[in-house]
Amino acid sequence: MLYLSHPQKLLIQTLVLLYTNMFDAQIDAPYFALMALSFRTIEIIVIETGWPSEGSPKKTTATPDNAYNTNLIRHVINDIDTPAKPGKKLDGHIFSLFNENRKPGLGSKRNWGLFYPDQTSVYNLDMTEKGVVTMTTEANVSSSNGTWCIALSTASKMDL
Repeated sequence: MLYLSHPQKLLIQTLVLLYTNMFDAQIDAPYFALMALSFRTIEIIVIETGWPSEGSPKKTTATPDNAYNTNLIRHVINDIDTPAKPGKKLDGHIFSLFNENRKPGLGSKRNWGLFYPDQTSVYNLDMTEKGVVTMTTEANVSSSNGTWCIALSTASKMDL
């Protein structure tokens, strides 16, 4: 319910602010708590957010209809601020770049990646606002239909 592309919108109304998604509300909540403690200059950075592409049959997984990551990217690159912090740039990092097929636990624990280990897309994702980009193993360089993240040439296998 954080970002849905279909009819329902989640509205959380406070005395002053109107929220249309849970992501903004979750960002503003610690800001309010910090302000109540007189900490007004601490920055919040989202270091891990995303949506799994597989998991329990009763859990919603990432699909074109549940475009959490695409909507999050659009939210950040368009500098859409939160209701409590107008004009404040938001930084965020999607978890995770690759699925982790050897990670123990439930299937949802192994399937947070945007890409399979062979560098193909787990699902279509719009990282450019120019349309959905499907990456293949041949597309691991900048191209006319989007961009691809690649590790620094100095990164060791341990770093990766």
